[in-house]
Amino acid sequence: MDKRHPFITAIAATALLSAVHSAGYAGVPEAGTAGYTIAHQVNLRSEAGAQAPVIALLPVNTAVDVAEIIQKDKRNWAKVYVRSPVSSVDSLIEGWLDLGVLDTEKPDSKKLFKAAKASNNPHLQRLLAERAFAMEPMSVEIPAFIETLIPGSDPATAKRLQTILSSVRQRQPVSDEPVKKIYDYYGGLLTPFAEIRDQKITMITGKAIGTPEYFTDNRYYPAYYGNTRIGLVRTEMRIFKSDSSDVQGVLASYLPDAAVPDPENFNGKDIHSMVTNYALVPERPKREVNAQEKALLKKLTLQWIQQQPKSERQNFLKVVQNESVIQQGDVKINWYSGHLNQSGQQFLIGQWTFSSPSGAHYNNDPFYAALVMIAEQQADGSFKLARGSGNLYCEVASLVDLNGDGTDEIYVECQRMEDASDYKILQRGKAGWDWVPEKTR
Repeated sequence: MDKRHPFITAIAATALLSAVHSAGYAGVPEAGTAGYTIAHQVNLRSEAGAQAPVIALLPVNTAVDVAEIIQKDKRNWAKVYVRSPVSSVDSLIEGWLDLGVLDTEKPDSKKLFKAAKASNNPHLQRLLAERAFAMEPMSVEIPAFIETLIPGSDPATAKRLQTILSSVRQRQPVSDEPVKKIYDYYGGLLTPFAEIRDQKITMITGKAIGTPEYFTDNRYYPAYYGNTRIGLVRTEMRIFKSDSSDVQGVLASYLPDAAVPDPENFNGKDIHSMVTNYALVPERPKREVNAQEKALLKKLTLQWIQQQPKSERQNFLKVVQNESVIQQGDVKINWYSGHLNQSGQQFLIGQWTFSSPSGAHYNNDPFYAALVMIAEQQADGSFKLARGSGNLYCEVASLVDLNGDGTDEIYVECQRMEDASDYKILQRGKAGWDWVPEKTR
């Protein structure tokens, strides 16, 4: 308990706040401007005042719009709107924050850590280091620095810092949920995508029910690009959108794994990544599709085209045969190899994508094709076109065995309109390749 005179305490707090801003922060936001949370974890309250109910816990670096500022209980309070991580226009939730936890500029973990090491004030060192650590919890250097700050003469501070460090060291990807789940991570949002029971995958659609994982923050899930683990995502707060009929998202942060190199051009926030609450089986090596197999896939595709209605045949042939169109970049060709079963048989994919829906429209051509042609290896080693091949209007994103049965699923992106996509899964069944069935929650 602090037994100092309240005026002395206020002076000390003001001095510390001034020191914080001189250590790299820009200043306190005003009404009608934007701001960012700078504390490790901030209480968003339903009303102004320290006794008002907490409606959300905001992580460091949360962007908010400041609507108004009032004084209550000798403190300044800001009415804020929490910004959407996807859209800078839409707001998700409103509430009240202590103005002292906001800054006009986005915090930077490297700048904070540099300021912490440069400071001669032990309290400021710990404060800045904790905030840097909250923004970069996979760091090795920052917790090592915090270790040097633990004072033996101050048990309360020592216990607090040790708790912060141990909670990070002990964290593990979630493994106590009874059902295996797959999530989609994009734009700072973690959204339920599919679930697995008895090796059967079903898509999650409709409004999510109140299961615990949608309400809990600070849970960690492994993120995968294909079957390669690329780090973790940590839930920050649930997004309240009661008027939405869609599955409700969870605000989350991407934490890269320094031990695993990121895929080329990978951006943890801006790219879709599969996130699971369980560990995928170790990746089996995939071989390259050789020139002979590419020629075979093209031959099988041309045979498939000849079986299509006459009205569509010429368009398909234009996609596959027109080398001048291909060279101009209007047609993309990609090749994939996946595991058909545990016995070592493979399946091959040849994909021809003709422009995009918007690009086709701009070229005055109503035709859009994403031919995903799947050839399966037979017992004698030959390949045969599989049922489910065809014009799917979708592009392959990755191949990965999600349910551990030895057969890779095909994770695809299906464009709905310009700059908008759905993500779906193709799975091998008794009748060939088909969409994973959906269910209403």
